[in-house]
Amino acid sequence: MAFVSAYAFVCQHVLTEADGVPSAIRIAEVFFLPYDPSDATKPRLPAVGVNLFVHIRMTEDDNDPHSMTFTLKRPDGEAKTETITENKIAESKYANTDKTLTAIGRIGVEAKQLGKHEFVIHLDSKPVASAVFTLIQNQSLYAAHPPKSPVVDHPR
Repeated sequence: MAFVSAYAFVCQHVLTEADGVPSAIRIAEVFFLPYDPSDATKPRLPAVGVNLFVHIRMTEDDNDPHSMTFTLKRPDGEAKTETITENKIAESKYANTDKTLTAIGRIGVEAKQLGKHEFVIHLDSKPVASAVFTLIQNQSLYAAHPPKSPVVDHPR
């Protein structure tokens, strides 16, 4: 088995076509919150919903089971690790091509800190990719009509 490559990113939606090919919609780096999470006097959203997309490639001779985890690192250094999959064997739809492990999941990230957050992806306990996003406050944007959930947008 030889590791080839890995990538991860955060997006707003993932559509899976009839042939099983996923399409990522609105790859996001910034999530706007209409409040500062550290202000206990304001109503809070329980979590910001993000889609984490992970794709790992191995050589075609790989037949070993693999475990994938992610660690969410917050701006204050807090880190929490979750399992994505355990004992999964990489697959390929076509002969003579690299095998892949793909994981797509909606994750509720508790909106308790502003700043840069990072998902670090591990394959068999080794870091192989990361996806960074930032929670920022933009109170004036939503002063008249606060949203019921955070709005995702690209930085300008």
